[in-house]
Amino acid sequence: MAYARNTSVPANRSQIEISRIVGRYGGTHYGFQSAPDAFTVGFVARGRVVRFRVLMPDRKSKTGFESEERRLWRCLVLAIKAKLEIVSSGIETFDQAFLANIVADGRTIWEHIADGKSGLKLLAPAKEE
Repeated sequence: MAYARNTSVPANRSQIEISRIVGRYGGTHYGFQSAPDAFTVGFVARGRVVRFRVLMPDRKSKTGFESEERRLWRCLVLAIKAKLEIVSSGIETFDQAFLANIVADGRTIWEHIADGKSGLKLLAPAKEE
């Protein structure tokens, strides 16, 4: 079951919602970029630059590109709001909640780790059931 599978909320409304959520939790900057294959959302909060990059489906996809784009934006709204609320509630620190998406030296922490050059070894990939 895909979250927000039947959403009619336009992408630009989700973008506005993300900017408001980020601001409500103390974020000072917000921006987004679109490309044919992905969209990127970035913001600054708690002295950190945070970036999410969401890959888009093939424009020729049978699932419907525009509906999938709307759905992915709604998923990102949910994820960012949940992470910020977890931080606000003291369940995790900001760095714990956003670690993979914090930008350091122009790349996210995840990008630094995933390229294999950081010296950190990730767990073996989980087997799909």
